[in-house]
This record gives sequence, C-alpha cells and structure tokens, in this order.
Amino acid sequence: MIYFDPHGTKLGESPTGAWGINQAPIIGANHRPCDLVDTAPEGVGLVILSQFWAPKVRFNEILTGVEQAVKDITTAIVYIEQFCQNNPTLCSWVTNAASGPVPGDAGGGDGTATAVSEKESSTVN
Repeated sequence: MIYFDPHGTKLGESPTGAWGINQAPIIGANHRPCDLVDTAPEGVGLVILSQFWAPKVRFNEILTGVEQAVKDITTAIVYIEQFCQNNPTLCSWVTNAASGPVPGDAGGGDGTATAVSEKESSTVN
C-alpha cells in the first residue's frame, strides 16, 4: 500500500509482501485470500494498493515431474517383463483370464487357471 497526503505527496508505503499461487480448479479461477495489515502515517488522504505480477516459469519443474513419472512407469514395465520371463506360465494364465475363455487354455475353459503338470503345460502352450 502506498500512502499519499491530500496534495499527492507520497508519505510512505507498507512492506512488500509476496504470495505464491494455489492450484487452480478445473473450472473457475484460483483464489487466495490474504490479509494486509499496516498502520498509515498521519495526514493520509489517499491509499493506493498496488499489485504486481511476477510470474515464474515453471516448465522445468513440471517437465521434471513428468520425466520422473515416465521413468517410474518404464521401471514397472521392465519389472513386469522380467517377472513374466521368469514365470511364463503364470503370466499366460493372467493374460488368458483377463481376455476371457481361450480354447485349449490350462483352465476349465472359462479363462481360470488350474494347476497342471509341467509336461501338460508345455503341450498346452
């Protein structure tokens, strides 16, 4: 806030405050309440509240978060691939169960798996 006397002479100003922003909702605008408290000098005839916009480019922060999410997903995919390489029978059962009945599956024809011997499993697959 900037304080002036009735003749337009500047008498003083309040300390400058800085506020960040909240995440805006999907629909509508962001709102952040703030309280300004200051004591005006004697003889004030006019008070001006000045607001300045000092944006900070946050693309790097956002892209760093996206990059980390992609790395996490890639790590999960690699883990799943390694698991399925080590457990091919289990992964084929999961795939069959997820896609519905598969002719000649190791289960009861309804996509569910039942235990089979290693010999049966190799001939079925």
